[in-house]
Amino acid sequence: MSEKDGQLNFSAISGSDDWSPIFGDNFLPKIVGKIMIDPHYALVELVANCWDAGSDVVKITWPLAEGDIFCIEDNGTGMTKPELQRRWRNLSYDRREEQGTTVSFPNKKQKKRIAFGQNGIGKHAMFCFCDEYFIETKKNNKLVQASVKRSSGRNCFDIDVKKELTTKEHGTKIWCTAKKNISLTEKEVLEFISSRFIADPEFKTYVNSELVDFEDLTAFSTEFNVELDNGNIIPIKRFDAEKTGRTSRQSGIAYWVNQKLVGMPSWEGYDGTLLDARYKEAKRYTYVVDASVLTNDSVKQDWSEFRSSSLVNEAKEKVSFAIRDDIQGLTKELRTKKGKEALKANKRGIAKLSIIQKRYIEDFAKDIQLSCPTMTMKDLENMVATLVKLETARTGYSLLEKLSNLESKDLDDLDAILNEWSVTDAKKVLQEVEWRIKLIIQMENLIHSISVDELHQLQPLFDKGLWILGHQYDSLEFTSNRELSTVLRNLFKKTNITRIRNRPDFVVVPKESSLAIHAREDICDDDDEKLRPFQSVVILELKRPGIPIAYEQIDQAKKYAREIKKHVPAKTKISCYVLGSMVDENIGRDDIREGNIHIYPTEYSLVLSQAKRRLFKLRDRISSFEHMSDYFNDTQRDIFEVAG
Repeated sequence: MSEKDGQLNFSAISGSDDWSPIFGDNFLPKIVGKIMIDPHYALVELVANCWDAGSDVVKITWPLAEGDIFCIEDNGTGMTKPELQRRWRNLSYDRREEQGTTVSFPNKKQKKRIAFGQNGIGKHAMFCFCDEYFIETKKNNKLVQASVKRSSGRNCFDIDVKKELTTKEHGTKIWCTAKKNISLTEKEVLEFISSRFIADPEFKTYVNSELVDFEDLTAFSTEFNVELDNGNIIPIKRFDAEKTGRTSRQSGIAYWVNQKLVGMPSWEGYDGTLLDARYKEAKRYTYVVDASVLTNDSVKQDWSEFRSSSLVNEAKEKVSFAIRDDIQGLTKELRTKKGKEALKANKRGIAKLSIIQKRYIEDFAKDIQLSCPTMTMKDLENMVATLVKLETARTGYSLLEKLSNLESKDLDDLDAILNEWSVTDAKKVLQEVEWRIKLIIQMENLIHSISVDELHQLQPLFDKGLWILGHQYDSLEFTSNRELSTVLRNLFKKTNITRIRNRPDFVVVPKESSLAIHAREDICDDDDEKLRPFQSVVILELKRPGIPIAYEQIDQAKKYAREIKKHVPAKTKISCYVLGSMVDENIGRDDIREGNIHIYPTEYSLVLSQAKRRLFKLRDRISSFEHMSDYFNDTQRDIFEVAG
């Protein structure tokens, strides 16, 4: 290509290059899908084509071995040569546009039939068994013979018309030498085809001369209806094999559209399994849903399932709920039997319950089966056992057992406690005491480990236990303060600083330590929308165990406090606790003051010792806490769950 006088010159491109689209070997299978891969789908499509052709007799010759002839022949309307050419060569042939949605017959006497075909892909079903097949079709006193062969390149298949003869017959015959997908037995072919179409006296199909016994849905059955929002009715028939003698080849829920089965029957409902297929009830009943109001457009081209749409979803949901209600009535006896077995397996625990509770357990054993129809017997027994334990605990049976084992002195003490305390208040106090003792146990296990992570392990504990530092901090009014934490972060010019996103807000600084800042607001009579001044600020600097507190750490603490002082009222008291494993002997343990700034260098062990005194040494006095250190991992998990 060259450019001259502002125009493109294409004369330089060689005319020998061919840029026409080409077809790959896998083009047809990708377009057609299961019909060219699975013999079940292929057979159904071929029979459906015969139905659409207006035939009343279909003859199938099924090969018994590879290399035998596979043939399907019908006595339908057949095709003329132009019709064969147009319908076979067109990859996007629209059956409804060309021929309508109803079937034309060789004679005009048959009843109305709805055609299955939509997209014209059924003709490729023969490629499931071979790469070349032959057609003989007869219509209007003409017989046309042709061969169809898979190809690639310019065409994905080739059609070669062999000859055109005169005849007085009508219909179509398609055959090939079977080379693949012929593992099905003659019996399996008969059974599969019979299960996919509803019996019609004007449509007979033979496999190797044996008549196919199509599904007969006219036998005695129980019928009920589902009404859609648009007023359309979906009939549902329930077949009982024990009453009708009907040996169903399909158990479960079967959706039919215009006498053809969609997908495969199963017990899957709209929102879960409706019946456990392992039980005889599931093998006994069959539900046939006549969903013809959805029309063929609602079905995928290979009829494997419905297309998703609001109408289809509504139909499936309402059908599922209706069948669920029906099943619940049918399986009441089974649920009762399983429930009794589950109760029997837990009779020792149930014996301790009241009559009302026993009835509650019985109802649960029945109801849970409705929600979980596939639940095994063992799972049901375990569910009942769990509920029995919960009921026992809820009603205080376990408490009665404990009371029966108490000495008379303990009973007198308990009576005295209940005279002065409500059970709720006593429980709250005991829970708070237990929490504080666990907190101390957790800290004791951490402060002696040089590998402890002071940021992720120690800081969360102190954040939830400021009361350890003194009674003045035993208040919910002290909270982690992000505003002042930001001040500290800015102090270090964002150097060597990281941040934890969830509360409390911590600052990591050099020297293997971490900072947390807490504040309590002062009482303010001004409008609530105005910022309240800080009454007290606490800076908590934790040193990693093994690092002593020296003058360097004290000076650093002063730096933090002075910076904070710039951002709070002059009267605000600023307390800075520098905690570590040890304090340099030259510093001493007295607090260091500078105006309203108080700095407390303190050992972890001293802080915990003071905390124990504040708890009146309850840990040493309460026998249930004697072995608390054995539960370090559980305690650690409890503390961090609360610390968040």
